[in-house]
Amino acid sequence: MDHAAKDAQATKGAHNAKDAKDSKTWTVGRLAARFGLSRSTLLYYDRLGLLRPRGRAPGDYRRYGAGEVARLERILTLRRAGLALADIRRVLEAGSSNLTETLEGRLAELDAEAAEVRRQQELVARLLGAPATAAQTGPMDRASWCALLRASGFDETAMHRWHAAFERSDPEKHQRFLEFLRIPADEINRIRAWSCDPRRVIRIQAMSDKFMKLLFKTFETLPRQGPGERAATLRALAAVPDLPTRPARPRILDVGCGSGASTLVLAAATDGEIWATDVHPPVLATLAERVRTAGCADRVHVVNADMAGLGGQEFAATGFDLVWCEGAIFVLGVDRALEQWRELVRPGGCMAFSELVWLDDGSEAAVAARPESSLGFMAETYPECRTGAELEAAARARGWNCLTRFRLARHCWTEFYGHLALRLDELERELAHDAESLAYLEVFRNEIKVYEENRDSYGYEFLVLQRPK
Repeated sequence: MDHAAKDAQATKGAHNAKDAKDSKTWTVGRLAARFGLSRSTLLYYDRLGLLRPRGRAPGDYRRYGAGEVARLERILTLRRAGLALADIRRVLEAGSSNLTETLEGRLAELDAEAAEVRRQQELVARLLGAPATAAQTGPMDRASWCALLRASGFDETAMHRWHAAFERSDPEKHQRFLEFLRIPADEINRIRAWSCDPRRVIRIQAMSDKFMKLLFKTFETLPRQGPGERAATLRALAAVPDLPTRPARPRILDVGCGSGASTLVLAAATDGEIWATDVHPPVLATLAERVRTAGCADRVHVVNADMAGLGGQEFAATGFDLVWCEGAIFVLGVDRALEQWRELVRPGGCMAFSELVWLDDGSEAAVAARPESSLGFMAETYPECRTGAELEAAARARGWNCLTRFRLARHCWTEFYGHLALRLDELERELAHDAESLAYLEVFRNEIKVYEENRDSYGYEFLVLQRPK
């Protein structure tokens, strides 16, 4: 074959390879998996006009080509640079001129943030590392520390960010630092809890001490701190095999117990020795009184403990027959809990929890059909929300067997929100002249409203898992 023929064949082969590459397409699920995203995210991008599919395959399934892959890579790069989705859309629509302007604005924001971080670092270094500073300030406690920070320009938001960053980077040193300030143990638990972004209703940047106090005040007097009922607790408990019986007692850990709605059911149904943990003293005080009234104080231990640090608690050393968590696992995160709490359960023991889930099957068509208001609400408050099947798959991937899972009845929600609405009425009358508190309460009013509009879209499921023997 002469050189010209070889060149022609090579050129044709290159074009064919390029055509084959260009013709490759991805489903929404495969594309999401490639970039570590959820399908909901890609469908949300579609609704925003950020990333449209190339076309549709039989069955009306979205198909994405090489051009869409490149566009998604650019979107994610701009997201990593800190740009908001609205800014990214303007950049993609307007081209390079808008990109330059937007990135210059973002760079200015980063410069300002970096300068603030450097200022905070220098201040903390002076306060903790300079003997002269220590001598001038005397023994350090929470009040003097906060006074120094405020005098140096820290507001409540900056303090919260500082604690959140400290908790993420080194939880143990954060604990020691709070102890150094001579803060009581229950207050340390509360600080570390909101540093981990509890409830995920309002992100840490927007939180203040006032909001957290109002949050606890809102929920602490409710019969339950989340959707649930005695029948659901008993149904999940019935799926747990091989609990010890007299004379031995099953060892049960009830995590995020609140005022003890599930704790008392477990105590009555099992005759077990129960460690009920939470971080908010008022609900623990309520539970302690309820336990005394029920006559089971000899075997129900009310403990102030952070769910993120249970592995270090002495009472967990020998392993539990059952770890229980109704409506609170989201505080730690399901995946993290599946990994960390597994070590608390003896081989053959169980873990049971209830969690917010999408009620559809998670298929592309089902995700696409989710109402806009529910998608927006979840994107803002709980983007980690999955289907029950996806939670079961996550549990199996982490070495658990799933014994059962079932959906909580709708009346669990309506009853819980009924009590919450009455409580909000009380607080709104009490705080009628406090505009900031009323704005916080509106967050919970909106939560109720969104559920009433989307009660067929999401709900709670109970999962009962077993650690293999």
